[in-house]
Amino acid sequence: MQLGYGPAGHSIDRGSLEVLSATARGSLPGSAIARVLELARTYGIATLPLFALGLVGLASAVRRPDSIGGMRALRFLHAPALVYLAAVFGLVAAGAYTGSHRYLYPALPSLALLAAAALDRVRWPAGLGAIAAAALLAVGFLPAYASFGAENDGLVAAGRAAAGPGMLVTDSPVVAYYSGRPPSQIAGSRSLPYGRDQAVAWMTSHNVGAIVLEGISYYPATTLFPDLASGHATPPFRLLGDQARYQVAGGKPVYAYRLGGALLTQSITPGIAACIEGNAVRGKTAQLAKGVVLEVAGSDVAGEGMGFGVPIVHYPDGWVFPRTVTTTDISTATETIWQSDFELDETGGNAIPGGGFDFKPIASRGRIEVTYTISTAGIAVNVKAIRLEPGYTEVAILNEESAEFNDLADPSKTLVGSAFGRWVPVAGGWARLRSGSLGVEWSVPAIKEAQLYGGREWAAPNFDWAGLDYVFSGPFYGTSYRINVQEAR
Repeated sequence: MQLGYGPAGHSIDRGSLEVLSATARGSLPGSAIARVLELARTYGIATLPLFALGLVGLASAVRRPDSIGGMRALRFLHAPALVYLAAVFGLVAAGAYTGSHRYLYPALPSLALLAAAALDRVRWPAGLGAIAAAALLAVGFLPAYASFGAENDGLVAAGRAAAGPGMLVTDSPVVAYYSGRPPSQIAGSRSLPYGRDQAVAWMTSHNVGAIVLEGISYYPATTLFPDLASGHATPPFRLLGDQARYQVAGGKPVYAYRLGGALLTQSITPGIAACIEGNAVRGKTAQLAKGVVLEVAGSDVAGEGMGFGVPIVHYPDGWVFPRTVTTTDISTATETIWQSDFELDETGGNAIPGGGFDFKPIASRGRIEVTYTISTAGIAVNVKAIRLEPGYTEVAILNEESAEFNDLADPSKTLVGSAFGRWVPVAGGWARLRSGSLGVEWSVPAIKEAQLYGGREWAAPNFDWAGLDYVFSGPFYGTSYRINVQEAR
C-alpha cells in the first residue's frame, strides 16, 4: 500500500515507513538486539500470565500427544503460532517491523488454549494465583491506559481550533472528529497530489480552510510540507491558534494552520472561538454592523447582539449606530489581529408606537476604529475615535452576545434568569456573563472613565441579546480593555 512519497515520488511500504519514523523519533532502538529485547519485554509485560501458563501447557501437550492440547493441536495451531512469533522477532531484528503489540494478536488463540490446558491440570491455588497476577497486571497498566487519552489532548485541541468553514486536511481521526465537520469536508493527506505547488493548488480548488499535521514521517503531508511539519508557517499558510496548546508530554507533535486569505475565525480555547464575520442577521439589529462574536462548537452564539467592541454615539436627536464597517486582517505570524472601521451612519434606538425601533440610514457622523487582538486569554479591544461630529453627549461601547448568557455577576451581586433585567448598573471592578447551556462565560473590567451596565432581553424573534456595555460621558477619544473568555465554572 502506498502511504508516502520517497525520492522521485516512488512509493514506500508502510512497514518501512513505520520503522524509519519510529527510529527517527527515538521511540525504536537502533540495534537489532535492542529491538528484539524491547519486543520481548513488550510482549512479556502485556501477557505475562498467559505466556507463563502457555509454556506449561505446551510442555504438557508435547508429553501427552493424545490429550486435547496434544499432537493435532500442536501441528495445526501451536506450531504455526510459534513459527509466526519467530518470524515477527526476526523481522523486528532486521528492522522491517517496529514490534508493535498488535503483531501479537494472531498468536493469542494458541496462547489462550495452552494457558487453559495448563490451568486444567493444576490445583486451584495455581489458578487463583494466575487470576491475581492478571489483576495486578491490569492495575499496573492503568497509568498507561490513562496516558493514552492524555496523549491525544493536543489533537483534541487542534481539532477544535480547526472548526469552521471550508474543508479540513488531516491524517488524524481525533482531529477530524473534534473539528465537527462532516466526512465530506475532511480529507487525508493521501488525497493531495505529489508536489508542493500541486498540493496547494488542490487545496485551494477544494476550499480547504485548515490543515492539521502530526510530525510523523510517513504521512504524505510531512514530505510535502516539511516546514509545516516542524512548526514553521510559510505562505500561503498561517498559524491557526496557539501552537503550544497542541503539544502535550508524550504526545505526537501537532501543528495547525489556516490556508488562504483573511482569517475570519480564531480559536480562543478548545471549542470556543472568536469570529469577525458572524452569521447572525436576525432581529432588530439585522441591518447594523457587528463586531467580533463568539462561536461555540463551530456555531455563532451572538443571537441578535451587536458583538464585542461596537461603538454607538448619543446626539440630541437620538443614538447613532454603525451600519457600515470595513474590516482588515492585520494578523502577524504570531497574533490574530482584526481592525474594524465603524461608520456612524444609522440612526435609531428610539421606541415608536407599536414596538420596535425606527432605524434609518443617515450621512455618517463619524468613524471609530476598533482593533481586536485574539489570544488564549480572550480578546483585547482597542477603541480609537478617528472622527466625531460635535454635539454628542455620550459614547457607548457595546459588548453583546445572545440572551443565552443569562447569568450576570459583579463583586456585589449575581442575577440569574428573570432577575437579570434590561439595564443593570454594575458595581465594582468587573462584571461577568455566563451561559450554563453553552458552558461559556466572559467578563470585562471596569473602566475609570465609564459606567458599566449589564443588560439582557429575550423576546423572540426581535430581541435576543445580553451584554456588558460601557457608557462614556463628555469628550471621547478612545479606550482599551480585555474580554476574558473561558469555559463556565
